[in-house]
Amino acid sequence: MANLSRAIALLILLSGCCLETRSAFQPTAPEARLVQLMAQRLAIANEVAWIKYSSQLPVRDAKREAEVLAKLTTLASQKGLNEATAQRFFLAQIKASRKQQEYDIRRWKAGATLPATAPKSLKEDIRPKIDAIDKELIGTLSTMSQPRPGLANFADAALRAGGSCRAAAGVSAGALR
Repeated sequence: MANLSRAIALLILLSGCCLETRSAFQPTAPEARLVQLMAQRLAIANEVAWIKYSSQLPVRDAKREAEVLAKLTTLASQKGLNEATAQRFFLAQIKASRKQQEYDIRRWKAGATLPATAPKSLKEDIRPKIDAIDKELIGTLSTMSQPRPGLANFADAALRAGGSCRAAAGVSAGALR
């Protein structure tokens, strides 16, 4: 997780001074934080994938996803966010997490090196991390207006630079279009 944070911070810093980008997008502090949180959420998807792979659980848990989405939409609404906007954003983050998990599991089934550590507890270790990130995402989103042009492309590049697969990065960043 520390390497992911460093990679995203470096990308954010370089976007302003050294990287040639199509749009030369300069994220504001809240936009940069939003992208960092999105990346942290996707990084945790790797841990979720390992748990599901090890336990032979399906990636998709429609009931759990619906519960999470309803809870997050309600929390976001309480912070003053438009419900439809919050629902669209978090649905994209949930789908992106699923894409990352599917990607990881496909790689492992194809013979990629498995994680060296034992899977953690989804309930005790992973969900509290995701919940904390989601709450901070809501807080960050509540300080922002509409996404600026270029933010989605910036987020996509940052997420991929941080190690997310192309499909997951595209779905996650797509919420900012």
